[in-house]
Amino acid sequence: MQEWLHALSLEVEVQGRRLRAAGGGRLDAAATGATGARDRMVERLARNQAGLKVGEWSRQGAAFLQSLPGLSLFADTAVKTSCTDLLLAAHRAQPGDPLTTMQLVDGLRAAERHRFIVKWARTSVDPTGRLAAEGLRLLAQVGAGNPAAPRLIRSAHGHAAVRVRTAPAWSDLHALSRAYLAAGKPRLALHYSDLARHAARRELAAAEDGGAAARSAAAMLAATGGLGRSLALVAVADARATAWFDERVRADPTALPAPVLARKREGAALAVSAAAHLALGQRAQAERAVAAALDRGMTTARVVRAAMLDPDLELSFGRRVAARRAELDQIALVDRRLYFGAARRTVGVGGAVAAEQTRKTSTWARRGYASLRRLSTDTRGDPDGR
Repeated sequence: MQEWLHALSLEVEVQGRRLRAAGGGRLDAAATGATGARDRMVERLARNQAGLKVGEWSRQGAAFLQSLPGLSLFADTAVKTSCTDLLLAAHRAQPGDPLTTMQLVDGLRAAERHRFIVKWARTSVDPTGRLAAEGLRLLAQVGAGNPAAPRLIRSAHGHAAVRVRTAPAWSDLHALSRAYLAAGKPRLALHYSDLARHAARRELAAAEDGGAAARSAAAMLAATGGLGRSLALVAVADARATAWFDERVRADPTALPAPVLARKREGAALAVSAAAHLALGQRAQAERAVAAALDRGMTTARVVRAAMLDPDLELSFGRRVAARRAELDQIALVDRRLYFGAARRTVGVGGAVAAEQTRKTSTWARRGYASLRRLSTDTRGDPDGR
């Protein structure tokens, strides 16, 4: 499901860019004008108490609808598919970690992308419903403050910039590159992604040196009779480090051997470089960066390759979406968890959505039962039965 929604959103975004390019800037100017008018309306409504009260009521109404089973199904599906709930829990556990913060930003944007696809599909069936929903969304923005994503990006940038001055670790440099990419500054993203690559290479060199020293010590012990099975143990460890066929290792990035993890981290930095090159319109450099990332074992670079699918191909809309999904389907679960911070299989998404809907149903059932008990108690307490 996640790959299909992502592929569909990529195709819609590409077609939107083509329409804007064909419009010669007129569509961009119209969209900018509409956004400016909307922002001015929100500011005007926020200047008086009545507008602030309407905005508060709209947000309370939206929260109430989100608590209802059934009506919140699409929203819960978007949250569970993008793993926003898991990423938010990780961010709350480590509020000052820049990489966790940027992974939450990506999760929020993925959830918004999924909601956009649902709205886009519903608009094609009922345009009036979309207009009403946008009106309610506009009212809910009155007095709500700044959106979460820009604030999180600034927070991640601030924490990472302080930490790299003392100890430029891969996680902080990688978070900085993703922050600049999310903020629309691809050239700075390229600079910090190169620094993150060098940090990952240093980690790889240290891991390989440590592995060589361990094998040398085990060989000396075996030669002197200190450990009769040491060479066999080293061979088993090497096999696990290179193959890691165990399902736990495939699903959990922390279970990866140190050299494999270091190579994947270098591939993650290359994936950011590929996205930055694509944002700059440098398709050849982006393709080389994707190939280098895949060579390091980081399959999330296929997201950039899926976005690079030539929109001029003589294919139908469905075939283009299928071609993008074919790329996204090849992303390994362990790479999703390493790069995006969390990932669920399709079965896991269905189970999480069902559990959330069941929780909401049971909550409302308990509330209804408690209300009925209070009503029956009040009725028995009235001698006239009124």
